[in-house]
Amino acid sequence: MIVIVQCVGAAAPPVVASFTATPTSGVAPLTVQFTDTSTGNPTYRHWYFGEYLVESTEPNPSHTFQAGTYTVTLFISNTTNRDYIPDQTISSTSQTIVVREPPGPTVSFTSNPSSGKIPFTVQFTDTSTFPQRPEDITDKNWQWDFGDGGTSTLQNPVHTYNTYMGYACNPGSHVFPVTLVVRGKLSNYNGGLYGQSSNYISLVDISPAVVSAFTSTATSGPAPLTVQFTDTSSNNPTSWSWNFGDGTYLNLQNPSHTYSISGVYTVQMSGNSPTTCNPVTKTTTITVLSPLAPTTSSTLTPTQTTTTATTIAPNTTITTASTSTQTTKQTTGVTTVPTTSQTTITTTTPTRTATVNYSATIAAMQSQIVEQNARITEQGNILDQIMTFLRNVFGLK
Repeated sequence: MIVIVQCVGAAAPPVVASFTATPTSGVAPLTVQFTDTSTGNPTYRHWYFGEYLVESTEPNPSHTFQAGTYTVTLFISNTTNRDYIPDQTISSTSQTIVVREPPGPTVSFTSNPSSGKIPFTVQFTDTSTFPQRPEDITDKNWQWDFGDGGTSTLQNPVHTYNTYMGYACNPGSHVFPVTLVVRGKLSNYNGGLYGQSSNYISLVDISPAVVSAFTSTATSGPAPLTVQFTDTSSNNPTSWSWNFGDGTYLNLQNPSHTYSISGVYTVQMSGNSPTTCNPVTKTTTITVLSPLAPTTSSTLTPTQTTTTATTIAPNTTITTASTSTQTTKQTTGVTTVPTTSQTTITTTTPTRTATVNYSATIAAMQSQIVEQNARITEQGNILDQIMTFLRNVFGLK
């Protein structure tokens, strides 16, 4: 008997996907070598690197990753029929790749000098370093902030400090914070490299504050009152700010100002200098009085002389009197004329005239009053002389 045996081919072993990745983590840009270690004799491979539309069909591809976390998947098959893939002919596996940001530069700098008295100039020198190879770094740039509002984009700038930024005047206790930011671009890396460092510039030997002071030619008087102000500040101010208290401001060293309206005004002056801080302000008060009212003065002048001739009959009694409204003195004489005598009496009486003087000062008025009193006294003396004369002529007692 003959037995015919038909050999049917054994079923193909299933495929099992596997691969290695070297390395699986690192710093961007990270290049990873993938090696297919699948079993079952796969004839088809498809790699997905965890990035949109980034894939490969090579057996052992490599890929460069930027910073981030990626899931890499390998699909394999041992059939070329893309329309029908039995379950036993396909397999997949995945691994995670972790990529860190590359380190930025180590930023540092020197300053020469590192302290001083304003104004002073400082040379800044960048001493920063990148951990990557110098040839891999491009587009370096620097951003300096000097702490006083000044900036620079030079690598090694020079900066002059001219202000105290309103710090109090305590020598050696203040600083300017200086900051340097360094950036660069790494080859094959999409992101930028960044580093930052800060240091300080100290203020020492601060100049003493300006002590404002001034004098004025007047502190009171009638309007309009013009006052000349003179700066006497100490510690060398280079600028001045005046407030005259009536809404007027000036920046002169020695200004003059006219007050036209009566009132009490507070004057303030502040001297300043770029090499000092916290100036001391000087304040004073100006009192402006109302304008002087017109004044009246009276002057007694002998502008008119009156002569009276009288024939006195024998045995007639005559009475003489002189009275001035400007004095309390009055002189009266009574004379009896002898029988056979006749005489003529001539008297001169001063006449008072009044004039109005609108520009006279109080001192002038006082002087005129003294003069009037002197003249009234003189008139009284004249009357005394007349009475003495009459007594002598007529033998009167």
